[in-house]
Amino acid sequence: MNKKMDIYAELDDFVEENEGQVTLTDVAKHFAEYGYQYAQTHPNWISVEDELPKVQDWYLCYNDVEDGSEVLHWEGDGNVWMDNDWHYKSKEITHWMPLPQPPRKEDKK
Repeated sequence: MNKKMDIYAELDDFVEENEGQVTLTDVAKHFAEYGYQYAQTHPNWISVEDELPKVQDWYLCYNDVEDGSEVLHWEGDGNVWMDNDWHYKSKEITHWMPLPQPPRKEDKK
């Protein structure tokens, strides 16, 4: 099932659970929470065959050779992935995604 169909199913379930007595504000609040939970369980890995980053930066990458993920730097000028010791890793990477935002100050404890 694609994401669009998941969202329609979630909306139908939400309205049914509340016997049709929902406001637009209720729906917005519900989908804010649903979207957060969905994002936590469905990370958006991007295949290197579909797209490469447009900005030189650090990204979370999936390493097919070592069967795990690691944070690598994308060097767009040379179309290469490099680790923090500046070793080339391009041939091993199959997927990538942006890193999450750092915690907010009040979240750090």
